[in-house]
This record gives sequence, structure tokens and C-alpha cells, in this order.
Amino acid sequence: MSMGSLPQEILDRITDEAADESLITLKRLSLTSQCFLERCRFHIFSRHLISHFISAKAHRILKHKPSLFSNVRKMRMWVYEDPLEETEDHRWELEQISRVLHKLTNLETLSILNMGAVDRSSGSQTQAIYLGHCKDAFSRLFASPKLANIEIDGFNNFPVHFLHSSPCLQSLNLRDKLSFAENPQVDSEPKAPWRLTSLIAEDKGLTTIHHLLKSCTNSIYANLANLQFTIKTVQSHTNAMLIINNAAEYSALEMLDLHYYPPFASDSDLVYRSYDELVISGRTIPTLPFLHYVKLSIDLALHRPSFVVPDLAANMIARMLCTNPQPSLKVAHVRFAWGTPPIGPGFNKEQAFIDGKRGWGSIDDALSDTTRFPKLCAIGMTPVHVFPHRSLDLLSNQDMAVIWSGSKAAIIAAFPQTRAREGMMFERGYDSHFVEAERRILSERHKTHYACWRV
Repeated sequence: MSMGSLPQEILDRITDEAADESLITLKRLSLTSQCFLERCRFHIFSRHLISHFISAKAHRILKHKPSLFSNVRKMRMWVYEDPLEETEDHRWELEQISRVLHKLTNLETLSILNMGAVDRSSGSQTQAIYLGHCKDAFSRLFASPKLANIEIDGFNNFPVHFLHSSPCLQSLNLRDKLSFAENPQVDSEPKAPWRLTSLIAEDKGLTTIHHLLKSCTNSIYANLANLQFTIKTVQSHTNAMLIINNAAEYSALEMLDLHYYPPFASDSDLVYRSYDELVISGRTIPTLPFLHYVKLSIDLALHRPSFVVPDLAANMIARMLCTNPQPSLKVAHVRFAWGTPPIGPGFNKEQAFIDGKRGWGSIDDALSDTTRFPKLCAIGMTPVHVFPHRSLDLLSNQDMAVIWSGSKAAIIAAFPQTRAREGMMFERGYDSHFVEAERRILSERHKTHYACWRV
């Protein structure tokens, strides 16, 4: 039987299986028969990288067979700001980028990072790439009918109308060096109602996200299943809580990851101010009927130094996780870090770093309540000491092992009722047993929120 006599669906299935092995296997398969060629190209050219300028390979494709770019479904771009006064060679390179972007008719995932100015010492004025020669190409790129996943970083005052022009956006990743700006001269409302399933935002991207969301309809929250926020300012905390509470109205949220991380010593009171805001406003994580997984990381390393974990950690955990019932919650992963004073030669490595009587009892009471958390079956509770750098030189690996072992025993002892629940796994969050349980319990749907960024 010849290859041509087999249904094309069977041949495509063979090609798809080969795509899971290696690029070399695909290239060899494409040479065996014309029947495999198009499907092999579908996989071989599915990913593309533009690093400052397009590659020599991309130049050859543009020259000989530009239609191959229609196979690109995932693209990563590392771009630099362009000088206002472009050389002829630079302008030609930008024209080639524009030509490639115009050919990406089936793009589904875009990750773009602005690296800043190429030469910061020259003092010449620069502008973002989307404001110069590639302006029209970028407008078309963000308006691509199949573009569903976008990741952006490194741009100051990124215009919100680019994102609002995406008609099929499902997953949005706003990194820490991104900020948004509105242009009253441009229509900034989404061209079509967004149906986001995943929203990841960090630092400046989260701090300025209200510029992006305020003109969106509430439909943006209707399908949100995954929220991941890195919180470094009180404004980003406020924005995060508003988004979580808006998402609660539609009850689709399944996965929630919050990381409080003050970046500088001047922001050492971030968690305290955020906790204060929660108490004053009455906000917390609301009941989310389909929430399966929650991770809460609290970094108090820059807070007031203490050998005993600060009460603020327990208060924040209790406020966020224990105020409202979560009927579908299966896994809770909590990490809290705090800074210690400098240590001397007489430091007692066997001292108690966690006082189970200071706020932890109320958390144990809540998490052990099977009427409020009926499906909860795995809890990772991870204390992290942050010793001053010079103090670490006084601690041997054996000393650190004693400290970690004592902290683990103390945190486990603080949760007798929760650990007594039938079928409960209670571990330090990074212990192998908990990590395996965490992976097993999280559904395949959760994993797809990460898979789209593997460009």
C-alpha cells in the first residue's frame, strides 16, 4: 500500500506523533513523501524568535517562501527601543520585521520583551518599537483574529488600545517592568468582549492594570479560572483584591496564587499596610465555589527583625484564607519568610522560631473545620528564615539542618486538629510528598495556563 492511498488524517496523526520526538525526526519525515510535507511544516515552523532583528533563516524564508510564516503560532520577541534618527540600515531591518509580522496570520501566542535602549550612554533619544517604523505592523499583530495568549514586559506607558484590539484574548501575562497608559485620542475600549481564562500580573503591570481593565465590561471576569499576582505595592494589592472580588461574582475561579514581595527596604511595611487595608475595607478572599488550589506567599524579610515569626504572618494568613469557607478547595500552599536579627557566637540554634500560641490556633481551628473546607486534603506550610548575610557565615550546614528541622516540627505541632483530619497531608510546602500531591491534585486544566508560554 502506498502512502498516497492512506487517508490524510492518518498521515497527519503520524506526523503529530513524530513532532513529539524531535525537530530532526520531523525534517527527515518531510523528505520521505509529499504527503507529509505540509503537516511537517505546520510543526517545524510553529515557533519563531525575533531577537532585536530577524535571523538569517527568517531572511531566507522571506526571500524564497514567505508563506511559511503562516505556520507560526507562537512567537517570542526581544526588541530594543529605536533611535528617533534611524540609519538606512536600521530602517531596512525594521522593514523586514514588519514584513514578518504581516505574514503571521495564524499567531496564537505572543511574548514580547522590551530590552530598552541599545546604547544608553550615547544620550540619543529613543522610542518604543511600536511607535516607529513598525507601528502599523504592531497594530495588525495585536488585532490578529487568532491571538489568544499575550505576555508583555519592559515597556513604560504601554498603550492599552493595543491589547484592547485583540478580539480573542484568553490568557494575559503582565510582567513586572510593564506599565500602562491611556491615550484619550484613541478608542481604548476592547473591540470585542474579552473572555479571559488566565490573568498573571506582577509589580508595575499589576500596579497600573486598572488603566487596562476599567473600560472592560464585566464579561472579562466570567471565565477567569487562573489568577496569579505578585504584589509589591499597596496599589497592586488593592487592584488584586478588586479583581478577585469581581471574579467571585461569576464563580469560575479555580486557581489563585498571591505573592506579597516588598522589593526594597523602604517598602518593608507592604504586608502590614496591605493587612491594614483588608481590615479597614472589610475585604478578603471571598468564597469561590470552584476554587481548587490556593497559594499564598508572604515575604517579611525586610520587616522588623525577629527570631520568632512575626504575628503579622499568622494574622495575614488567617485574614486571607480563613475568613470565608471554600467548598471545593483541595490544596493550600502557604509560604512565609521573615528576617532575623544578626546572630552571635552564643546563638541557640535549637530555640523556638514559631510560637504556636500566637495566632496559629485560629488558623488550625478554621482549616480543621470540615463544614467550611470539606474537600481540603493537602496543606503545605513553609516557614523560611532569612538570616543577615554575614550571619550565615556563622552557621554550618548542620546548624541549618537543626534550625529547619525545629521549625518544621514547630509548625506541624501548631496544627494538631488539621493534621487529624481524615486523609489530610500536612507537610512543609517543599517536601517531596507534598509537591507530588500538589501536582497530582491540580487538574490538567490548571497546567494549560502555563503551557502556552513555552515558546
